Amino acid sequence: MTSPDNNLAKTVGHRHHWPAELLLFRAATTTQLLEQMQQQRWLLTRNATTDLAQLAAACWRRAYYGLSDARAAGGADWQPTVAIVACTTAEALEKLALACKLLAEASYSSTSRRSPRPDIWLQRAQRAVTAQGIFFAEEPLLPDGKLAVLFPGQGIHGPGMLGQLASVFPELRESMQRADRLLEGRIAKPLSGYVCAGPQITADQRRQWAELFRRSELTLPLIAAACTGLFRVLRRLGLRPDMLAGHSFGEHVALCAAGAIDYDDLILLAYRRGLALMDAARCSPGGMLAVAADADRCRRLLAGCCEVAIANINAPRQVVIAATEDSLLRARQVCDANRIATERLDVAGPFHCWLMSSARPAIAHALQQCHVGGMAVPVWSNITAAPMPSDPVQIKRILLEHTTAPVRFAEQIENMYAAGARVFVEVGPQNVLCRLVKRILRGRPHLTVATHINGRDELVQWQRALGQLLTAGVRLRLERLEWLRGT
Repeated sequence: MTSPDNNLAKTVGHRHHWPAELLLFRAATTTQLLEQMQQQRWLLTRNATTDLAQLAAACWRRAYYGLSDARAAGGADWQPTVAIVACTTAEALEKLALACKLLAEASYSSTSRRSPRPDIWLQRAQRAVTAQGIFFAEEPLLPDGKLAVLFPGQGIHGPGMLGQLASVFPELRESMQRADRLLEGRIAKPLSGYVCAGPQITADQRRQWAELFRRSELTLPLIAAACTGLFRVLRRLGLRPDMLAGHSFGEHVALCAAGAIDYDDLILLAYRRGLALMDAARCSPGGMLAVAADADRCRRLLAGCCEVAIANINAPRQVVIAATEDSLLRARQVCDANRIATERLDVAGPFHCWLMSSARPAIAHALQQCHVGGMAVPVWSNITAAPMPSDPVQIKRILLEHTTAPVRFAEQIENMYAAGARVFVEVGPQNVLCRLVKRILRGRPHLTVATHINGRDELVQWQRALGQLLTAGVRLRLERLEWLRGT
């Protein structure tokens, strides 16, 4: 049988080559930044065979040390920044031209009385180019705001998820392999196989794995290992969040990231919690339904449907209900009659409601076996929509409440924003939480950054995420990427 390590060896390839490169430019003024980029564009035009990876490394060093020298000399703590993600030299040239046009028009807009306000113009222009992998900021978000890291929960997994990132970053591979050792003899297939073997799996295996991913005793440790590994990669690059949070089980991962729960305890807790939830789901069969309505309207419309509970309040007009199968069918009929869109979720049971009560004793026992300590960074809770208390006993009590209490994600994000969070980084597969945060904070200044988007090349999205963070004012150090790639 082919081991996960052998599969990784096939997918790594030449470590120097990535499918995209991140070109970073910084200067003391927007005018100087424009000049620097125009010069780089001219040089690329004269030498179309330039190694893009080497150019990216040189751009990073110039941008990083230029800002460091300015700080050391008592200058500004920030410089106008442009980040460009390009797959080829030709694409880099095209995007450099577009970025130069953006900067030139921004400079004209700031001095012209006829043009719109510069900040309004820049917002319109940036929306157009951000989708193309061009990020620009004259002023950072973070001096006036805080950085929040969010971890997703169950339901976002897919066969082969993060396989490309695992082939590049040893922190992610090591996290998966350590989980394999902890769960050896408990699960049939090593967790790393579901990630690292992704590029080689067949269509039949993909269908089989999709069914396996409904089992909480597999998916909870899988998401714990994957998200913790990705967070360690970002930490090695200099990411220092001001607050942490998660959605549903993601809150447990956030506590590990904050240092309150040891990694080994997290993996074993995830496995034991998953077993307890699956046992409860067999005792109380049911499911979950996403409803395009707010919580108050849901309660009014479904008051006549017995055994229906609100399990998640995710965003404006985005609620999830949990119920037995018969009650879920009646609830869907009521929603259809009122022209409210619904979607059945592919989960194994009616989680986050009273139907999971039988899981509480086993989860309480699992929590007793888990050591909980102090947090280096505040962790915000789904259950209280407030920061976790410092008392380990109270933390465990809140984690136990996760079994049957609803997830108050929308309220939690609102309160985090009120506490200063402006940049929200989702660390894990897909970008579900980023989409929810955008809906919750619509019309207010903020930035969401996804480290992974389903269907997009993983390394390209990773570079885009780094570009967004750097232009937001996050102090990253990319030398480790150069070391890993030998550039």
